[in-house]
Amino acid sequence: PAVASRVVDLVLFFCVWGEGANIRHMPECMWFLYHKMMEEYTLSEGFTQTRSLYAGHFVDNVVAPIFDVVSKSMKSKADHPEKRNYDDYNEFFWSRNCLNYRYSSDSESIDGKTSSHSTIPPITVGLI
Repeated sequence: PAVASRVVDLVLFFCVWGEGANIRHMPECMWFLYHKMMEEYTLSEGFTQTRSLYAGHFVDNVVAPIFDVVSKSMKSKADHPEKRNYDDYNEFFWSRNCLNYRYSSDSESIDGKTSSHSTIPPITVGLI
């Protein structure tokens, strides 16, 4: 059990890291994603996924929405007090407030049903 748990931890982390693209510059955001996804996996008790996710689902529903918010601010012509960068967004993940958001813009849970978390706003709402 302990070895299997470590394997699940490593596989999940490497999946998040491997698909993380430019949000790798926000390590606290990466850990937020890892912990929220592990929480969902644990709540599903290791449920074997029956719905078919297309290639790029994680990027489209998790990474891209977060990066869109960050990128829009970084491309702004505003002065620094109104313009945020990676560090400013990363600070959001220092507080427990970030735990009040779900990691994905997708409202379905891992088992393919509408999640009870669908009433929880996606993390992109918290970053704005």
